[in-house]
Amino acid sequence: MSTELLKIPKLPRPENMPMIELNEDGKAYLETAEKVAQNPIQPGSELIIANEYANTINRLVKAVDGQRLESTKPMRDFLSEYKAAVDSKTEKATEIFKQLKDGIFECDRKIQVAHQEENKKAEAEEDRRRKIQESHKERGHEVKEDITPVVRPISPDITSPIKWRKDWTWKLTDVDKIPREYLVIDTVAINKDVKGGAREIPGIEIFQKKTQVHG
Repeated sequence: MSTELLKIPKLPRPENMPMIELNEDGKAYLETAEKVAQNPIQPGSELIIANEYANTINRLVKAVDGQRLESTKPMRDFLSEYKAAVDSKTEKATEIFKQLKDGIFECDRKIQVAHQEENKKAEAEEDRRRKIQESHKERGHEVKEDITPVVRPISPDITSPIKWRKDWTWKLTDVDKIPREYLVIDTVAINKDVKGGAREIPGIEIFQKKTQVHG
């Protein structure tokens, strides 16, 4: 039903978009680097050569990614502008939707209140009848033990089309009682403190790790 209310244009598609490819020198370079990578690297000149290949290939990958971003920038700009244009078209519909939902929930709230009032009236009537029976008992009169519940049908004009469901959820009451398997270490905060100069954190070993730097 919703799509029947729309005029959906066909977006222009990029045709024959040029792709980034390796030239002959680049293909030959990768073939040689692959052969080097497939054999155990020995200390000395082999290590130096392998490191040069690794650095060059790392720069190559970054260059390809940079070219990708540069080549697709017009497309990304167009998609951003297109999204903004679409959002402006649906802004009024979104506003109306919100107004409708707010009105529906407010109406449903009133319906729930009406139901509660009806229940209170029924309970009060049952309580009144029970007290009357108890009064008759005290006077020695014969009375029926069962009290038929007072049924007050809800008027058709205060029924709700909204459907509700109940989902299990939770909230924190006492962090000290939570089992350890539910506790998660805040690695972001730890990394920030370690990089900021912290060298002692209870329960954590802080040490230096060597990482190869390319480029």
